[in-house]
Amino acid sequence: MTYFGTLQVVAIFLVIGIAADDIFVFIDAWKQSNFVGKEVIQGDIKKRMAYAFRRGVRAMTVTSSTTAVAFFANAFSPIMPIRSFGIFTGVLIPINFLLVVMIMPPAVIYYEFNIK
Repeated sequence: MTYFGTLQVVAIFLVIGIAADDIFVFIDAWKQSNFVGKEVIQGDIKKRMAYAFRRGVRAMTVTSSTTAVAFFANAFSPIMPIRSFGIFTGVLIPINFLLVVMIMPPAVIYYEFNIK
């Protein structure tokens, strides 16, 4: 499809909101990792990140996959702008998930060592 309408612009803002939620989930998992198994995890940045990554990515995977499937369901709409919106947004959601999963762990480590 070569159509790009106003709904696709709205989809970009929608995906930014979903990315903010994913970032919140990951940061929350990172903060919780400091208080779980103090003798095992606290002080060991690798174990904390492994815990936060497992916990955060599991939640983000479920929410992102169900959201993407819901948007891909719009591909069956007979109305072309709705169909293109569903396909465009359904593609953006997994891309957003991959970007958050690849960028957040190094960003958290950088923040922890250099900014905090």
